Amino acid sequence: MPELLSLEVEPREVVGKKVKALRREGIVPGVIYGHGASERAIQMDGRSLDRFLAQVSASSLINVAVTGEAEPRPAIIRDVQRHVLTQRVEHIDLLQVNLLELVRISVPVILVGEAPATLIEVAEEGEEEHLRGVLIQGLNTIEVECLPTDIPEEISVDVSGLMAIDDGIRVEDLQIPETVTVLTDGDQMIARIVAQRPEEEEEEEE
Repeated sequence: MPELLSLEVEPREVVGKKVKALRREGIVPGVIYGHGASERAIQMDGRSLDRFLAQVSASSLINVAVTGEAEPRPAIIRDVQRHVLTQRVEHIDLLQVNLLELVRISVPVILVGEAPATLIEVAEEGEEEHLRGVLIQGLNTIEVECLPTDIPEEISVDVSGLMAIDDGIRVEDLQIPETVTVLTDGDQMIARIVAQRPEEEEEEEE
């Protein structure tokens, strides 16, 4: 297992409405819970947290080093709440995990490559009219179950094989490691080519 990134946090005594004062000082409140441990209020420097979040994905396994505790806690980021306008992090939820127990988690789906059907005009099956294809992403995440150490950072989906209108990639088509069980319905569409008719292109230009 590669070395985990470590997030340094402090125990938090301030709760309730008083946490607004923390945010004004650039401190982000949060909680860590799970794996039989009681929920613990924590806090961390906002700028340090921003830099940390830029290095991890929504499914990353991390170490949470709580000041005063002898050992770091393995955890995953369960939720990040941001201000609607400024997008500053206002609260973070961390789920402590047991490295030997299965967890369920949503993993990001990333489309890679270019679909040929979006670069040239193609014909729908049984139609003479040539149309330009548009790539539609159906799912941004899929739910999986695995050990915390086997959680994929992301699922990369190569769309370079989508040659024609209605070509698509379903969940069941994904190449997933044997250590990971996919819980999302296999018939769900990950990516698909749909036809963009001339009148639709004109509306976009207007």
